[in-house]
Amino acid sequence: MSGSAVRAMALSLLMITSFFAVFSIATEATVISADTHWSGSVTIDDDVLVTASRTLTIEAGTQITVTGDYLITVDGTVDILGTETNPVSITNNNNPGGFNSNTGWWDGFLVSSSGDIDASWVTVSRGRTIFDVAGSATFDNTTVEYSYIGADVSGSASITGLSCTNVDFTCISVLQGGSASANSVSVSASGNGVENGGSLTLDGLEVSQSGIGLLIFDGSNGGASNLDFDNLSIAVLSRGISSFTVDSLRVDDSTLLLDAINSDGLEIEDVVGENLDRLVVGSSMGDVNFDNFVINGSGANGWMVAADSAGTFTLSNSTLNGFDSGLRFTGSGLHVIEDSSISTSGSVFDISGTGSFETKSSTFTATSNLGYFSGVDSSWDDSTLTTDSTSNGLELISGKHTFDTTSISRDYLYSDSSSVGLAVTWAVVDADGLTLSGWSDGAQCRTDCELGGSSLTVNMGGVQVGNGINIDGGSVTLDSLSTSSSLHGVYVVDGDLHVSDWTGASHGDSTLLVNIDQTAIVRNLPAHSSNGLWDAEGDGTLLFGGTNARVNMAQANEFTESTISVTDLSDIAIVGVNVEAHGFTEVTDANGEVVLPLLTSGSDVSADDGVYGVTDVISPPGGNLQLPVIPTTGAWVIPIGVHAVLIGNNYTAPSGGDVTISTSASLTLKNAHLAVPNGDIVVEGSGQLIGENGSTDAVVRTTGGNAIEGIGAGLFVQNDVHHSCSLTEHVWSGLHVEGDFYLEQTCRLNIYDGTVSGTIHPSMGGYFSLSNIAQIRVVDFGEPVEGATVTVQGNQMNTNQDGIALFSATYRNVTEVSDSSTGLLQVYVLRNGHSQIRNWDSTSPISLDVMMSTVSGGYLAEWLRLDAAFTPYYLDDNLTITTGTTLTIQAYSSLSVKADRGISVSGVLEATQASIIG
Repeated sequence: MSGSAVRAMALSLLMITSFFAVFSIATEATVISADTHWSGSVTIDDDVLVTASRTLTIEAGTQITVTGDYLITVDGTVDILGTETNPVSITNNNNPGGFNSNTGWWDGFLVSSSGDIDASWVTVSRGRTIFDVAGSATFDNTTVEYSYIGADVSGSASITGLSCTNVDFTCISVLQGGSASANSVSVSASGNGVENGGSLTLDGLEVSQSGIGLLIFDGSNGGASNLDFDNLSIAVLSRGISSFTVDSLRVDDSTLLLDAINSDGLEIEDVVGENLDRLVVGSSMGDVNFDNFVINGSGANGWMVAADSAGTFTLSNSTLNGFDSGLRFTGSGLHVIEDSSISTSGSVFDISGTGSFETKSSTFTATSNLGYFSGVDSSWDDSTLTTDSTSNGLELISGKHTFDTTSISRDYLYSDSSSVGLAVTWAVVDADGLTLSGWSDGAQCRTDCELGGSSLTVNMGGVQVGNGINIDGGSVTLDSLSTSSSLHGVYVVDGDLHVSDWTGASHGDSTLLVNIDQTAIVRNLPAHSSNGLWDAEGDGTLLFGGTNARVNMAQANEFTESTISVTDLSDIAIVGVNVEAHGFTEVTDANGEVVLPLLTSGSDVSADDGVYGVTDVISPPGGNLQLPVIPTTGAWVIPIGVHAVLIGNNYTAPSGGDVTISTSASLTLKNAHLAVPNGDIVVEGSGQLIGENGSTDAVVRTTGGNAIEGIGAGLFVQNDVHHSCSLTEHVWSGLHVEGDFYLEQTCRLNIYDGTVSGTIHPSMGGYFSLSNIAQIRVVDFGEPVEGATVTVQGNQMNTNQDGIALFSATYRNVTEVSDSSTGLLQVYVLRNGHSQIRNWDSTSPISLDVMMSTVSGGYLAEWLRLDAAFTPYYLDDNLTITTGTTLTIQAYSSLSVKADRGISVSGVLEATQASIIG
C-alpha cells in the first residue's frame, strides 16, 4: 500500500480504538509499532519493519502485491493465517527494466534474532530470499515460486508442507548455527532442494527436475528420511565433516547419487533407484557408509564409484546392477564391500593407491575383465567373482591379497588359449580356499610374486593349452593344491614350487613341468593324473613323495616318510615341538614324534620349542633330535655336529665359563641375547656363531673363514672381537661390533653388511675392510630387462636375464698404515637412449629397482594403465588412442614422450596427479 494510504488509515484507527499504530520513518520504511492486521488486497510500496513485541497478522485470503524492491523486516512477530480453501498470496509486480525474468524482484522477509514468523497456507513469489530467518519460524503448507531462495535459516524453523517451484538456488538452507525440523517438503524445476550447514531433521522430501536434491556441509548434523528424487543432476552433495544420516531414499533418472569432496561422517541407508548414471564421485573423502542399496544403473559410460578416500568407505547389504564399470578407488583409505552384489558390463575393479580393500560375502559379475589392484592390500572372504567367456580375471600389482573361501571363474571356452584368472606381479597372495575355474592359465605368478596359503583349486582350463599355475619369476608355496582339466597342473618356467598335498586329474600333458635350473618340492605328487606319459617331467630339479608317480625329470630325488622323535638331554619326549624338513613343518605328538619326508642321502631337520632349537642331518627311516639346554655350572660346549638355537629371549651362560662352539657345530641367536659373565664365546675351526637379530655381550674369539654369519638384522656383539687367520682372505656378513676389532697374525678379513663402532686393529701384513653389495635391477612394466647398461665407480656391466647387475664397494679399508673411507656413489643406468641416475650410500647394502617402462607407439586397441609401481614410462613413437579405448595414467606416474613425438586422442586419456613430459 502507499505511504499516504497507510498513514490515513492509521490516523482513523487511532481515533477509534488505538488498535493499530503505523507510521512512516525518515528512511521511507513503513514501521509497524502496534499489533496490526492485514486483509483483502494489500499493496506494499515501501520497506516494512515489524518492531519488537509487535505482531503483524495477515488474515486468510489476503492478496499482497509488492510493487518494488522492498524488504519486510521482522523484529517482532508475523502471523500469516491462510487456510487450504482461503490461502494468502504474496507476489511482486516490479520489473523496472522490462527484463524477461520472474525472479528476484524483492527481498522477502528478514526475521531478526528477536523475530518470529508463523506462516500457513501462503504462496510467495518473485523474490530473492523469501524467508531469511535469524530468529524463529514456523511454516505450514507454504509455497515459494520464482525466487532465488525459499528459506535461509540461521535461527530455528519448524517446517511442514513447504513447496518450492522454479527456485533458482535453494528451497531450504539451514546455515551454520541454525536448526530446522522439516516435514513433507517438495521441490521442482529448481536449483537445489535442501541445504544443511547446521542442524536439520528432515522427514519427507520430494525433488524433481532440479539440480541437487540434498546438500550437506561441514559442521552439520542431523538426518533426512523418506526422500524421493527424480530427474536430478546430483541426489546428495556432501562437503566437509558432518554427523548426518540419510535414510529411505528413492532416486530415479538421475546423473549422480553422491558428490563427495572432503566428506566425512555421512551415512546413507535404504536406497532404491532406477536409471542412475553414477553412484559416487568423491575426492579426499573420510568416513562414508552406505547400507541397503538396490539400484539399477543406466549403463552410461564411466565408473559407478570413483572415489579418492583417506577414511573408511563401506557399502553393505546392497545390490547394484546395470552400470558400465564398477569401483574405482584411490587413496590411503579402507574400502569395504560386504553382503552385496555388483554387476557391470565393463570392469568391476580399478583399485589403486596405498590403502586397502575388503570384501565379505559378496558377488561381483562383469562381462569384461574383472579389473586391477595396484599398490593396495585386499582381503576376500566368502566372495564370488565371475566374468564372461571372453575376458580375463584379476590383475594384482604389488600389495598383499588374502582369499578365503572365494572363487574367480568364467564359463569354459574350448578355443580359449590366453585368458588369465589371477595375474600376480610384485604381490603376495594368501590362498585359503581360493578356486580358479575356466581360465587358460588359472594363476600366473609373475615377477616377485609370492603365492601361498592353505588351499588352492584350479580347474576347467582346457586340456589342449594352459596351466593351472604358471610360475614365471615368482614362488608358490601351498599346503593343498588341486588341479584338473588343463594342459599342465603347474608349469615352473622360472621360480619355485613347494606343495604338501597335491591332487590332480585329467591333464592333457604332464601334471608338473619344470624348466632347467628351476626347482619343485612336492610332498605328495599325484600319480596317474595326466593323460600323457608322465606325471612330472622337465629339465629342472624335483624332490617328491607319494606313490607310483611317473617322473621324467633331469634331477629327481624321492622322499621317504620318516619318524623323528624329539627329546631333552634326559631322553624324555617333548610334546608340541615344531619340527621342519624341506620346508614342511609338523608338531610333535604325545610321544614326542612327527612324520616328515626325508631323502635317502639325508635331510636337514630342525626342531624348536620356542626357547631352544637344534638342527641335524637325518636319513630314513628317521632319528632323534635332542634339544640343547644351557648348563647351570661350568663351561657350555656345543659338540661337533650339533647346531643349537636360542630363540626369542635373554639367556645367561654360567659365570666364569666360556661358551665354546666346536668345529662343524653352530649356535644361532634368533631374536635372542646371550650373556656370558666373565667368559668368552670361542668359535673353533669350522664352527659358526650365527645371529638372526641376535646379540651377545661376550668377547668373541674366532679362527674360521665362516665363523660369523648374520641373517636379516644380523649379529650384534656388544664387546670386542678377536679373529686369527693366515694370508687367506676371510669373508663374513651381517656382523655389527660395538667394541674393538682385533685381527691377529697376517689376517685379511672383509665383512659385508657390517659395522665396527670401536677401533680396528689390523694385523701386520693384513687388512680389514667393510664392504657392501648393490643389486641393481632394471624393470619394464614389472618384467626384468636384460642388456641394460649399469655403471658404478667406472665399472660397467649389462643386466642379466633377471634384469640384475651386482656391484661390490668397499666403504672402509684399514691397514697398518692407512684407514680410507668411501661414501656416496652414483649409479648410472642406460637403456634405449634413456638414462637414470641413483645414489648409493655404500655404508649400507642396497637393492634398487630402476623402472624404465616402455609404452609402444602405434594404435592403442585396449585399455592401458600406467601404474605408479612401474613409473617412469617412456614413449618413443607416436601413439593414437583409438575410439573406444582408454589410456589411464595413475596418480604419481609420469610419461616421457620423445621429442617430435606425440599422442593423438580419439578415445579417452585420463590422468590424476600425474605428469606427461615432452
